[in-house]
Amino acid sequence: MEWKKLKCNHAEDLVTVTQNDGEYVVISDLHVPFHIEEAIEAIIEEHGDRDKYLVIAGDYVDCANISVYPKSALNTLLDEICLANNLLKELSTHFKQVFLLDGNHERRLYRYMESQASAVAMFNPQSVNYYVCHELRFHRDSIELVDRLPKVRYISSRFVQFGDVLITHPADSLTSTGGVAKRVIETAISHNLVDFKYAVIGHTHKVGVISHLGKLCYEIGCLTYDNSYIAKPNKMRPPQQHGFCTFEVKHGKAQRIDLTIFTLDEAFAN
Repeated sequence: MEWKKLKCNHAEDLVTVTQNDGEYVVISDLHVPFHIEEAIEAIIEEHGDRDKYLVIAGDYVDCANISVYPKSALNTLLDEICLANNLLKELSTHFKQVFLLDGNHERRLYRYMESQASAVAMFNPQSVNYYVCHELRFHRDSIELVDRLPKVRYISSRFVQFGDVLITHPADSLTSTGGVAKRVIETAISHNLVDFKYAVIGHTHKVGVISHLGKLCYEIGCLTYDNSYIAKPNKMRPPQQHGFCTFEVKHGKAQRIDLTIFTLDEAFAN
């Protein structure tokens, strides 16, 4: 028997739509354990509010040890899951609810299972975030998932929508300026996701705004140090930018979207 990957062909399988009016803080690309703790603390200090929602737009966990890159001494995948789990618990105490999206790094788990144990890959969750969002109980040779973390909602769909704001973590690696942002808008429209005015994306580690096909796409940067474990980084890759965004939804419409850029100074230096 030959197993084939199942692809999602329907818009309802691609997007999770919420009806929550309110204020949102969106962060992305923490790449735990390479996250910048001082930046996260600064965001909590300024925006932490039990009436606000926090959205983590993918690449929350780095999953370095199951990457294809040559690696030096690193935390194990279990170490990363534990660190990410503890940080998620802490973040959830400062916000009304936390929404956690998958990124390409969390999906490394499924790709790893396909390459190392393809016969059983179909029986495992595709994303590390599935584990991160649970209370974990550790045994000598196994992990037990106890309960979902309170105030944390894991979003397994490709997009999540709040009012007219669409949030996603693309996997494209286009190098042209704004290329990934434009592709996100085109992809959403091609799947009949037209009831949005703004898109907010992680993945690019860049901060900027692109207008395309009547939509605005916000790239919100990252909150991670350079991934030094990559033995041969792409010399063509420009320096990453650190940032996040906030917005408010009233009656299903975004009232504003604000981008904030972090400049790493000596206080944030690794």
